[in-house]
Amino acid sequence: MKLNDTSVRALRLAPGETDKTWFDDNLGGYGVRARKSGAKSYVVQYDFGGKTEKITIGSIELWKEVKARKAAKEVLAAVRLGRNPAAEKRRARAETAETFGALLPRYLAHKRAQLKPRSFEEVERHVLTHCRPLHSRPIGDIDQRAAAILLANIAERSGPRACNAVRASGSGFFTWAMRDGIADVNPFANTNKAAVADPRERTPLRQGAAGNLARLSRQRLWRAC
Repeated sequence: MKLNDTSVRALRLAPGETDKTWFDDNLGGYGVRARKSGAKSYVVQYDFGGKTEKITIGSIELWKEVKARKAAKEVLAAVRLGRNPAAEKRRARAETAETFGALLPRYLAHKRAQLKPRSFEEVERHVLTHCRPLHSRPIGDIDQRAAAILLANIAERSGPRACNAVRASGSGFFTWAMRDGIADVNPFANTNKAAVADPRERTPLRQGAAGNLARLSRQRLWRAC
């Protein structure tokens, strides 16, 4: 049959049918799928690697037939070039679902089994609270710049020690994700550590004050003698 806006709206399932696809006579693999619920969608079906793949373009309520046909031609052209658009779409959907926040329950369960309670609480606070700006982002979208900006904000707000602690916890999370095959890189690995002043070092002002006190004490002892 020749698919157009009028013909697709006239399609009906036969009694007892729950799912059926009608294909266009002029563009192989391009069709309309109807379901028992009454929903109808434009689809593209093709063979790739010995398997039949199918992509849903969109509802006939939202897509004009001429635009759906154009989208179907683009999908079929990609297949002829050796690509598998259906697999690419599944992969993109999976990557979108693999956000920093969505993976935290698995990671924290892993760390809970490794760490003592106090250490685990520290890591948990770092990734749940300090890394919250990254929670909604897909793992693959978090790069070194995003990690560096996060750490700079933490250093300004909570100090360099907190920044470095979060840096270690963030790096630990991505190391786990890489070993699990979820992430390709560790964006925290090559970020700069925040400089932390040595508390044992005295400032020149304090050293000068201490010297003045010592001299004053010696003068008082000499006068007393």
